[in-house]
Amino acid sequence: MRIFELIDAGDEDTLRDELDLDPELAAARNADGLSPVLYALYNGNADLVDTILDANPPLDVFDSAATGRTRGLEELLDAEPELARSWSNDGFTALHLAAFFGQ
Repeated sequence: MRIFELIDAGDEDTLRDELDLDPELAAARNADGLSPVLYALYNGNADLVDTILDANPPLDVFDSAATGRTRGLEELLDAEPELARSWSNDGFTALHLAAFFGQ
């Protein structure tokens, strides 16, 4: 999918242009189930995360924890407390991701 290629390339300008044209791209998942937000973080392109977040994608508990979006994280956990003990596709809890990404 093109959004992941743009993240790999670190091409912030083209990424922003693509997301302006189609904000739904920010909600995509790759073959491993990673969102563009987590993909960018994992691949050393944290500088692209704000550009992705500007497209206002729906964030799950893992994305929220990894980016420090605590209000959204609280809302998700209030609605479904069991999410605090859930595991992402790549084997981490929300707490693991928050700690790993310095949140």
